Amino acid sequence: MRVLFLRPEGAEVPSSWRGMEIVNISIFKPKCLDYELPKNEYSAIAFTSVNGVRCAKKLPKFYRVYAVGPATAAEVVKLLGVNPLVPRNYEVSELVKEISEEDSVLMFRSQLADVNDVRVVADKVDVVRNYTLELNGDAVSAVRRILEDCEVDVVAVTSPSIARVVAGFLKPCVLVASIGPTTSKVLSEAGVKFIEAEDHTIEGVLKKIEEVVRA
Repeated sequence: MRVLFLRPEGAEVPSSWRGMEIVNISIFKPKCLDYELPKNEYSAIAFTSVNGVRCAKKLPKFYRVYAVGPATAAEVVKLLGVNPLVPRNYEVSELVKEISEEDSVLMFRSQLADVNDVRVVADKVDVVRNYTLELNGDAVSAVRRILEDCEVDVVAVTSPSIARVVAGFLKPCVLVASIGPTTSKVLSEAGVKFIEAEDHTIEGVLKKIEEVVRA
């Protein structure tokens, strides 16, 4: 079985997993952006992605740090040497619930991220857009051909940005696996049928694929 991932450059993806052949084609390249800090001190800082951590070149004074999931948490440990607080479910919506009790939070996000998912705590959260994702046109063309020609059995869609790019290329011959609710929402709006991982990680996606295929 061939599984196609579309993770950005620099993201970790296994080459195989329990008999699955895994191919990763990076359709996005992360680019760090310059930014200014809105304030000098916050009760907490929060990261919603690995790239948000890698592009955090300036930090305010803070007392606690949050990360959306295990991979992001691992990058925080590399950067700061501390273990961040991580929500039980690895989604931005769950991270927002975790930080809702904080007095003030600085959140590092992609320039492409949806602002609506943090609006419920907008009065206490400042958002810094410290990176963007640049689309690789040649890679997108290659992915389109692979999906339209049904050259893989499964495509793993691991972010809303990826979902928006590939939704129009998907055919019934390829099983679509979503990493979680935010990504699934984009796929649903595009009329795409998919399965969704219960554990919103790369391993969680692979486990869900295995469960469905072997059922």
